[in-house]
Amino acid sequence: MDEEPAEAPLKSPHEDGEPNMVRLSPHELAKKKRTVEAQLEMDRQNLQNIKDSMAKSNALCESMMTCINSFEGRLGRLQTRVLPIYENTVSLMKKQENLQAILKILASIVNFYDMADSAKIIKQGVHQFGDMEAYISRVDQVLAARDFFKAEKPNGYEFKNANELVVVGLEKVNELYRIRMRDACRQYTEEELQTLRDTSLPDARIETIAEAQCPVEARNVIQRIARWLVDGPHDDTGIAVYSKARSTIIERNLQAYRTRTSQAALPTPGIIKTKKGQDVKPRKYLKVGGGKDSKASSTPGTGPGRDEDAKSLDAMSVTSLAIDTNRGGKRQANTSYVPISMDDTMAYYNLYCRTFVQCLRVEKALIRDLIPESQQKDTFDKVLTTSLVNLVMDGEAVSQQARALLDDQSFRPLIVLLRCCQLMFDASPQCVVLFKGLSSDPASRVIDLRNFFVGALYKGMQEFADFIETVSSERPSNAMASLPKDGTVHEITSSTLSILQKMTDHHELIGRVIIKYNPNQYKDSISPLKKAASSFFMRILRGVNSTVELKGRGYEQETLQAVFKLNNYNYISKRCGPDTAIFKVVSDTWPAIQEEYNNMIDSQHKCYIRGFGKLTAFLTDLSLADRSHTEVPKVVKSAIKEKFKAVNSELEELQRVQQHYAIPDEALKANLIENNLEMVLPKYTAFIEQHTVVLTFKAPAKYLKYSSNECEKLLRSFFDQSA
Repeated sequence: MDEEPAEAPLKSPHEDGEPNMVRLSPHELAKKKRTVEAQLEMDRQNLQNIKDSMAKSNALCESMMTCINSFEGRLGRLQTRVLPIYENTVSLMKKQENLQAILKILASIVNFYDMADSAKIIKQGVHQFGDMEAYISRVDQVLAARDFFKAEKPNGYEFKNANELVVVGLEKVNELYRIRMRDACRQYTEEELQTLRDTSLPDARIETIAEAQCPVEARNVIQRIARWLVDGPHDDTGIAVYSKARSTIIERNLQAYRTRTSQAALPTPGIIKTKKGQDVKPRKYLKVGGGKDSKASSTPGTGPGRDEDAKSLDAMSVTSLAIDTNRGGKRQANTSYVPISMDDTMAYYNLYCRTFVQCLRVEKALIRDLIPESQQKDTFDKVLTTSLVNLVMDGEAVSQQARALLDDQSFRPLIVLLRCCQLMFDASPQCVVLFKGLSSDPASRVIDLRNFFVGALYKGMQEFADFIETVSSERPSNAMASLPKDGTVHEITSSTLSILQKMTDHHELIGRVIIKYNPNQYKDSISPLKKAASSFFMRILRGVNSTVELKGRGYEQETLQAVFKLNNYNYISKRCGPDTAIFKVVSDTWPAIQEEYNNMIDSQHKCYIRGFGKLTAFLTDLSLADRSHTEVPKVVKSAIKEKFKAVNSELEELQRVQQHYAIPDEALKANLIENNLEMVLPKYTAFIEQHTVVLTFKAPAKYLKYSSNECEKLLRSFFDQSA
């Protein structure tokens, strides 16, 4: 029998994968059913409301479309009726405007033919008519009539009459313009000229001076007429009048300076006759103020001991520049002639340039205020042209004159030439700004003039250095020609150090000039300008040292040689000390300059001491010193007498010679005298004490002529006390 399959075990609902069903009670099922039915009824109600709203919206839309279609139809009918009326109205308005324009033109044309009143007013002139604005309005009417007749009836008498009236009107307006320009064109006062020498004037100060040049009444008239001439008749007569008037004012203001510089390059006459009929040596003569028989220059800065810088010239009044004021208010230069130095000539040119630049700043401020903008550059160009040409010509003449003096080995103009170059470098950027946009390119002329001065300066510097080096290589016979007899500081030393001292104020400019002509020599230096200037200064000082050595050999006496070199080296050392301007320049290439000069001074001091060798030899020889006073052989007495005579003779000879030696430096003089006392006096005192036997001789004063105190007094009388 088959066995029946075993019965499968019962499974949990969770085991066969079916969800866990929650069995609800009948009461809960009924409640849930009621909730669903209520929600369903609410949704049916909402749906019905939506259907009703859509029906209303469709009805409103249909009504709106009906209204729009009706409005569109009515608007179309209205446009059809109104558009012809609008077009007719526009046409009528245009016809009315044309009619008004024609009537206006006809009225103008009628006025063009009726110019009797305008002609009468124009011929009267502005002064007689009185109202400038009304007068200009009348001229404008005639200008319009002339232009009309020129176009319509160029050959008719109407055009001729209108053109004649325009010419008369322009002449009358330009006449008023010239009168007002004459009122406005006054020369600068002395105070203003003094102020304009300052190259650092602020713009506010320039504006103040410019306002003072033109009174308010004249300013208003000039502004109005200038603007009308440019905008109306396009007449440039007023601009030409303004340019000429202001250019003349600049020339008059600068004439005092120009008189002193332009004459410097005139051909030197062979013989010049003074007012007394005397022949004088040919020199440069300039017009300056003075009486009938001026015998000496009244120019500031001439005469001995004068410092060559232009500071003294800055303090001069305009009156000292040969400017007089007559009753008419015009300045005139006197015509008496006196000579002036080249230093002063170049110093005046320096002031000339500085004042010129500041005058142009004033003129530009005036033009900016008085002339229409479209004409300002052209007017400024015309105003400055004549003055700039004169400035360049005078500068080239002065530079050539300076070169001539440098060729004659007169190097004093180097300093003022330096100042002129410095001024050119300082003024060039200002001139570039002033002259920007001008057609004649005046800035290039200023730069060319600067380069001209720089060339003259470089040539002078090289000739200066070459001259010092040439002097140091002269033959001894030539070197003796200019030796000071008292061994004082040589003129070459003092003059050269004086020039170098003044050059220190412009050492950067010196470096710039040297580098311009030697661009590759200092390119590897950290400070090329300072290096170039320092090398130049060292070259000069080395040349002076060689010159002192050479000149010193011209003295026959070794002591005088030493005094000469001591004076010169001490003079150079004092002016090249650590706190001096020369040291600050030259130390870049010669840091041990002070040490070297101290060594040279010590060496020459030793040479000077050797001049006392014979005296000290006598004083230190004690071979005849006292041994006893009882018995002194006759031979010893004679030797002692001769020895005292030799000491006295040598001491007197030293005093006789060295009392004429000059030691200008008081400290050096005192030091030498003290050293002489320390070297001689103790030995002399010991010499006397060791030879007291002389007191037993007959007439001992004959041999012991000087006591220790008298010997000291004798030694202190060395060197010329007036040197």
